[in-house]
Amino acid sequence: MTAAKENVTQNGDEPIKAPLGLKILVVVLGIAIVVMLVLIIWKVMVGDGKESRPETVAVSEVQLGSSPFLVDMAIERPAGSELVSTKASATEIILHFSSSEADMIVIIDRRSGKESRLTIAK
Repeated sequence: MTAAKENVTQNGDEPIKAPLGLKILVVVLGIAIVVMLVLIIWKVMVGDGKESRPETVAVSEVQLGSSPFLVDMAIERPAGSELVSTKASATEIILHFSSSEADMIVIIDRRSGKESRLTIAK
C-alpha cells in the first residue's frame, strides 16, 4: 500500500455524520440555557417578593466583671445602613451604623436603657 492510496475518511468522499443522540443533547442544552437566561432576567425585574423591613439589633444580657447588667431591648437599624462596629464599656454600649448618606452612633446606657443617637452627615 502506498501513501497516495490511503484514505482518511471511510469512503473517501462521505463526511462522518454526528450521532442523533449528540444532536438532541446540543438542542436540549441550548433550550435550557435560553430558559435559564429568561428566568434570571425575570427574577431581576420582579424581585424576590419580600417586603423590606428595618432590621433590628438585639441586645441582651451582658456580663462585665461580677455585676451583670440585664438589658433586653431591640434597637431599630437606620434604613439603608449596616452595623459597622460595636463597643461595650462598664456603663454603655456603643453601636456604629453606616450608610451612603450618613453615619449614626447609638449610645445605650446600660443601667437605665436610655438611648442616645448621634448622626454624622457625610
